[in-house]
Amino acid sequence: MSNANLLTAIRHERQIEFFAEWGNRWLDLKRTGQANAILGAEKSRWTGTDTLYPLPAGELTSNPNLVQNPGY
Repeated sequence: MSNANLLTAIRHERQIEFFAEWGNRWLDLKRTGQANAILGAEKSRWTGTDTLYPLPAGELTSNPNLVQNPGY
């Protein structure tokens, strides 16, 4: 089995195993860079910035060099 086939099999197994687990599927998609491709095809209002988290207001206040992530 090639590395690509192995990774595909692992991703599929995790998709099935973590179907109802809170956040595991989302974190897998985000970590592997597949969130935009998969969720963009499923959700009509999906944008590329939906994978970003907001920066805390306190961090933005204390560091003027930071800029809030798009979408927040």
